[in-house]
Amino acid sequence: MYQSHSQTSKAAYATVDEQGQLDDVMAAFRSAGTKGATCEEVLTYMHEFMPHRKNIIYGTVSARMTTLKNKGWIFYKNQQRKTTSDKLAEVWVHEQFATEAEKLWTAQKLRPDKEVALEKISNAERFLEGMEKAKAVDGIWLTGMRHNIAELKAARGLLK
Repeated sequence: MYQSHSQTSKAAYATVDEQGQLDDVMAAFRSAGTKGATCEEVLTYMHEFMPHRKNIIYGTVSARMTTLKNKGWIFYKNQQRKTTSDKLAEVWVHEQFATEAEKLWTAQKLRPDKEVALEKISNAERFLEGMEKAKAVDGIWLTGMRHNIAELKAARGLLK
């Protein structure tokens, strides 16, 4: 996504091949088979075997993984592996190789996150609308608040 108030952010986002990135992340998961992969492992695979993705960064891979999780195309293995920085990372698996248990774990893992996010969005929206109604801010802040309320409504729509 991009910062809706920033022309340079919009212009940069317009050059992103998001579908191509999603396809390549899926291909990396497919190549991992039943053992699955962490975000770092997907990144390493892409750097090594996809020359056109040699400059892709961790944050981009992580964002594409979030999209794939939400679409039900990768599933949580209920496992963790150590990263190169000696931290534990979740292991995810391509839908083709996911067991029924992994599908269930993923549903349990992702659902509460969405519910919590929706609740936080609603709370923030109510707060901002209350401030707007109380006219507790000046005109410049009011414009920003209206923008934030619109962004929250859009975010809620994406999560449902």
